[in-house]
Amino acid sequence: MEKKEKTFGELGTLRLCVVNSSSGLGGAERVLLNVLHPWFGLSKRKISSIFIPGSGPLNNEFKAAGWNVQQFDLGSRFSQVGDSPVRREGALSVLLNLICAIPDLVRCICSLRKMIKTNGADVYLANGFKAQILVTLAIPKTKLLIWFMQDFISGRKMVSRIIPWIWRKGIHVIADSRAVAADVGNLLPICPITVWHNTVDVTKYLPGDGDPSWLDFEAGFSSDFDGLRIGLVATFARWKGHKVFMEAARDVLNKIPRDVRFYIIGGPIYGSKESQWKVEELGNFAQELGISKKLGFVSFQKDTVRVYRSLDIVVHASTNPEPFGQVIIEAMACGKPVIVAASGGAAEIGVHEKTCLHHQPGNVKSLSDSILQLVQGDTVRGKLGKAAREEVEEKFGTNRVEKRWVDFLKETESPC
Repeated sequence: MEKKEKTFGELGTLRLCVVNSSSGLGGAERVLLNVLHPWFGLSKRKISSIFIPGSGPLNNEFKAAGWNVQQFDLGSRFSQVGDSPVRREGALSVLLNLICAIPDLVRCICSLRKMIKTNGADVYLANGFKAQILVTLAIPKTKLLIWFMQDFISGRKMVSRIIPWIWRKGIHVIADSRAVAADVGNLLPICPITVWHNTVDVTKYLPGDGDPSWLDFEAGFSSDFDGLRIGLVATFARWKGHKVFMEAARDVLNKIPRDVRFYIIGGPIYGSKESQWKVEELGNFAQELGISKKLGFVSFQKDTVRVYRSLDIVVHASTNPEPFGQVIIEAMACGKPVIVAASGGAAEIGVHEKTCLHHQPGNVKSLSDSILQLVQGDTVRGKLGKAAREEVEEKFGTNRVEKRWVDFLKETESPC
């Protein structure tokens, strides 16, 4: 027992291997970086590895921290398999695509199996459904495997069938919200589940002076503007509420056309077919709404602190229940007033009209009313921003992460 507590109670004695579904750097990957925060200080001991499908900005983050980064190939067919096509193309078409993806799947499992065999890690963490499926099929049952869940399973027709089928004793779930934990628990009633609300580095995400001129330049706006800048910071996933945001922007502009500008900051970063907007589609919709002169697009920005500081109001507009909402706590940490689509894990963040504003997801009027409330209330914006920063410092700082890991690993029984 003493030996076990020493091994699992000191992170420095562990060899950790992470397998991620994407090489991009969206919200899910920023959350992953925070979850692994305690290990980054140990990187010089070369105890940690990450397996990533292909090259991308996430590779650079881990290489810079001294991790052993290895790439594997999902294959063109398997990388495009996802649940979005089920809704758009029909079950038969998706089934045919799955059959065509089987060779890619088999090759990927064999490749990961070889990588795992030579890696020799003590703990494996799989982030993303593809990674969780692949690693579970490739890893020896004697290894401790953590599924880091940042998304709901129940609404995904394929994944909700596969995950219960491959789950086995020795797999532990860490969920990023109570909402996600409840969803997983409904599907896997005997699976051990731990809730870790997402965190943010409050020493990096700080209130500070912004320089909105660069944001205006990137969005194609003129620099002679002294009004308010309102932004949606999100990947181009179709459920992130881009069209709701744009329709709300139209309603606001119809009432106060001269004092506000709207920004959509982000881009497509995932490989699943038909799961994301194209910027051309959103641009055409802006023209249809008649707001293209007041709404600009800014590509994905690695330095999100700079983005938040350049905005006056940050909007979260997801139309589906959000597993958590990393953008929310990042913007709050920067002292910005945030409007939150209050469902799922996002509803677990903040207190309405005290540390943020909540709006009804998918409801254009609810969102536009919230935006107008902040646009017309300088004092309200200041109070919300200050209270938001205080809440994040108290509940969502990365200083909590190391203790979470130590407690979790001490309490986890060896799967041997």
